[in-house]
Amino acid sequence: MPDVPPPPAQPPPLPFSIGALWLDGSGAFYAVLNAQGQEFPMCVACRQSGFYREGDVLLGSYRIEKLTSREVRFVYLPMKRRQQMSLGG
Repeated sequence: MPDVPPPPAQPPPLPFSIGALWLDGSGAFYAVLNAQGQEFPMCVACRQSGFYREGDVLLGSYRIEKLTSREVRFVYLPMKRRQQMSLGG
């Protein structure tokens, strides 16, 4: 009987929890994720400084691939594996 390769390794569960979600007066969507005692404010289409956006890396291992009002998609860089987090929208 041929050997069956093991399934690909899975990345660890996402360490983030939702701290806050809101829309500003112009309709821009914001989210704050919490992890390891830190807060990570994010925005979909704002131009304000201090907010994380697509392409930024959180905790040195999670690159924000896509941010919408419904979900955040990450790439877990050590394994180059995609993960997503629902924002409940």
